[in-house]
Amino acid sequence: SDLFQLSKRDMRGKERPQRVTIPVALRKVGPTSEAKDRSMTDHAASSASKERPVIAYSFIEPLREAIAAHPSAPVVLDYTKTAKPWDVPPEARLLMCFHAGWEDAPATKPAGWPYGLEQINVLSAGVDKYPDWFFEDVPVTCGRGVSAEAIAEFALTAIFAQDKQIVALSGKGPDDPMPPVRGIAGKTVGLLGTGAIGAAIARRALAMDMRVVATSRSGRAPEGLSVEMLESAADVLAVSDHAVIAMPLTEDTRGMVDGALLAAAKPGLHLVNVARGEQIVDADLLAALDSGQVGFATLDVTDPEPLPEDHPLRLHPRTLITPHISWMAEDNLDRLIAKTLRGYERFLAGESP
Repeated sequence: SDLFQLSKRDMRGKERPQRVTIPVALRKVGPTSEAKDRSMTDHAASSASKERPVIAYSFIEPLREAIAAHPSAPVVLDYTKTAKPWDVPPEARLLMCFHAGWEDAPATKPAGWPYGLEQINVLSAGVDKYPDWFFEDVPVTCGRGVSAEAIAEFALTAIFAQDKQIVALSGKGPDDPMPPVRGIAGKTVGLLGTGAIGAAIARRALAMDMRVVATSRSGRAPEGLSVEMLESAADVLAVSDHAVIAMPLTEDTRGMVDGALLAAAKPGLHLVNVARGEQIVDADLLAALDSGQVGFATLDVTDPEPLPEDHPLRLHPRTLITPHISWMAEDNLDRLIAKTLRGYERFLAGESP
């Protein structure tokens, strides 16, 4: 899982800060900015004029350590070891969380929510696992853009692999029948979504002399990029050689890639999904693959995830299914730490998220 993979990594190029247990009685104390070689407890005792920020936290240890090492010396409460993720400690002003466990949140807002929270920082780009009430009372930010470059690289790799027939040619000998190997330049890439991921894909595709068309909720092209904006997803698929789903999962996009949309696609379309598996109606995609309307599907996300070993999509000869790894890159943790700390410093300064 994402959580497991990230937790295997340390803070790159940085010394791991020492863990310090801070008694409850010493939480409202001054920041440690003067004597780094003195313990937090000693410094707290000498500077009790200011309140240290209290953060409720539920994610990986390396990021928690980076936050705890901030000069403001926040109290970081890793509270989900003993509580549900929505049972936030009332003394916390800021919540930093990952979606693990939130799938089981109650449909109605817990009494007292949002307690003492002034802001919520979701540490992943996707926010579809949270209940509606999660977004109602305080500002909520997310990890948008942290993995956009890696996901764009995955999408372009899938496009290259398909046009260059890398999967089909694997293990072939010189006398074996060969599938047609095609060029990249001049092909059309369609984007369903023009957020950080869509923009990163567009930059790379345009650099390869590909045409890029797109549709999005805003109707706006990524800034500074020659992307042709079309009215609908059907319009995009109708002219695309490759189409990439890069929209967030919402009630409007759930099941949007259905039989009607795929019937509008250019025959032989290569469909790439790096968003959410719930956006595709599997039975309709299978029918389109069988008919040749969709020539190939590269799916990094599925519903359910992972797919059972005997699932028809997994067994189909014209699919490539990867285990939700498009976001992975060796610098992902560094990017997440940097973005999280920038947001935390804006919070401390009283600036808008």
